Amino acid sequence: MKKFLSVALKFQWKTIIIIFALLIIQTFFQMEIIDLFGTALTGVKEQKIDLLFKSGLYMLVYTAFVMIAIYAVSFLSTRVASKAAYTVREKLFHILMNLPDEEIVKFKISGLTTRSTRGMSS
Repeated sequence: MKKFLSVALKFQWKTIIIIFALLIIQTFFQMEIIDLFGTALTGVKEQKIDLLFKSGLYMLVYTAFVMIAIYAVSFLSTRVASKAAYTVREKLFHILMNLPDEEIVKFKISGLTTRSTRGMSS
């Protein structure tokens, strides 16, 4: 598994670190929203409209940050996964194409080869 990850994700470590940082930011803002909800309830109990509006505004802004982080994580994760799959298909294709004819005759690889080349061309 370690070798697979080192080959498939060889050039992706920076993106993966960015994904983890975005997940930490997303979690932080979600926890802040929960705290702000408590503040908003305090504003309702004490009938302080300015405190209610201020905490509500912060909750909206933090929600926007969370949504942006979620979309960024989704986009970057998809890129990492597709690049890893492309790398694995490419390596597999090169291994299959370098097999001697005696080995290729022993088992049927036509479906695997065409799927690999079709994936690489697209």
